[in-house]
Amino acid sequence: MSFYIHNGEKVTGNENDAFTKSFMQIPEGTKAIARINKFEVISKEASQYGDAQKYIQLTYKLLDGDFKGREVQQKIKCFDGKDDQIKRAKNMLVLIMKLCNFTPTHTDEPTTAELSKMCSNIAGIMIGEWSMVKNDNSGIMEGNFVREVHVSNGFECETGIKAETPHITQSSPDSAFSRNKALNEDKTDLLFGDDVPF
Repeated sequence: MSFYIHNGEKVTGNENDAFTKSFMQIPEGTKAIARINKFEVISKEASQYGDAQKYIQLTYKLLDGDFKGREVQQKIKCFDGKDDQIKRAKNMLVLIMKLCNFTPTHTDEPTTAELSKMCSNIAGIMIGEWSMVKNDNSGIMEGNFVREVHVSNGFECETGIKAETPHITQSSPDSAFSRNKALNEDKTDLLFGDDVPF
């Protein structure tokens, strides 16, 4: 096979195909047709940064729209959490299985080997945004997630609107003066009244 054929497509040398696209946040509510590139069970051991986690993760590649070529991940947390969250997550998993015409061969937890059989299926997805202030208050972490999954036939693509991110309030360092400000003001009034002696 020719070096200048990649994944069955001829390399064009066009600017649009050669330059890296901007990695700005995909706006809230963006709808796109996407291919499932990965479908796997993720198990993370507990560390200093967090508790142990187990969830199912899909990685979608957007096939059209303003963000064509970008990847977005969907976490389906159907192993741990509140009962209603687990039930909703399992419903999402079964919904995706139905969209992919996949029927499990048993009633046990799915494995990565089984889930990966649904790779290359196409779906219509709606993308959401998340943001949170970093633990050290040094900035904001942002990302995308898959909010909804639909049949791709007749699914219309559209670019959403950027969600507002929370603002970081820069607070001054805590000191005895700032902690006891109200108390100090009250005592000043008691000591000096309305007159300042100097």
